[in-house]
Amino acid sequence: MNITQFSIKRPKFTIVVMTLLIILSTVSLTRIPIQLMPDIDPPIAVVATSYPGASPDEIVQTVTEPLEEDLSSVTGLNNLQSQSQEGNSLIVMEFNFSTTIEDIELEVRDILDNAELPEGANSPSFIEFDITM
Repeated sequence: MNITQFSIKRPKFTIVVMTLLIILSTVSLTRIPIQLMPDIDPPIAVVATSYPGASPDEIVQTVTEPLEEDLSSVTGLNNLQSQSQEGNSLIVMEFNFSTTIEDIELEVRDILDNAELPEGANSPSFIEFDITM
């Protein structure tokens, strides 16, 4: 006997089962927490450096490229992207998901402290990416 024949022969049972399913699904749906932003902590950090009055070409040659070379040796680094504009340099570092920013923060800060930057450039700052920013 298939489900269609069973449902036709026992309509009261079918109605009760469907009513229970609708009630259970409504209760479940109202109690499921919905989050627009899930609780993840992506291992992404940014190194920002300002050099007031410098052109974008000068920023690339004297700030961004030397910092990229130094930072490329950080453990767990997946991707390194940079953006240079007049007076500013941003280097975005993406790490493996098995790496936490707290683990490599000291290593990156040591590299930034030992970086040779031109006269007039401010010291680079290490910023941990936060999805809520």
